[in-house]
Parts: sequence; structure tokens; C-alpha cells
Amino acid sequence: MEFSGITLLVHDQQKALGFFTETLGFSIRADVTFANAFRWLTVAPDPEAQTALILSQANEEDVHLVGNQVG
Repeated sequence: MEFSGITLLVHDQQKALGFFTETLGFSIRADVTFANAFRWLTVAPDPEAQTALILSQANEEDVHLVGNQVG
């Protein structure tokens, strides 16, 4: 079984992007903002990696889950 994306809830997408790209050396796979201000942001440890992390902005209902996600 292969996963193409794993969602990670974050408090701030821009800060998370900086951490993954500048600190960990990940590459941006997608960074698209839609008309409704929804931002689709994905990063991967390697440009050829099969799986990417989806850095999803936590909404008010899910903010308590940031840092408490398990798989």
C-alpha cells in the first residue's frame, strides 16, 4: 500500500512551510491559493518521494488537534 499524501494540521501554514523547507530541507510540491482563500500546500523530503505532507491550516474546531495527531 502506498500513500500519496499525509495531512498534518498546523497553526500557521507559512511558519510550517519555513520549518519544513528551511530547517528540514523539504521541497515544495504544491502551493496554490484558491478564490475562497483556501491554501493547498504540500511538501516532500525529496522531489522524487512518493509521499508528500499536506500542511493543512487547522480551523477553530480542529486547532486542539495540532501536535496531537497520531496514525
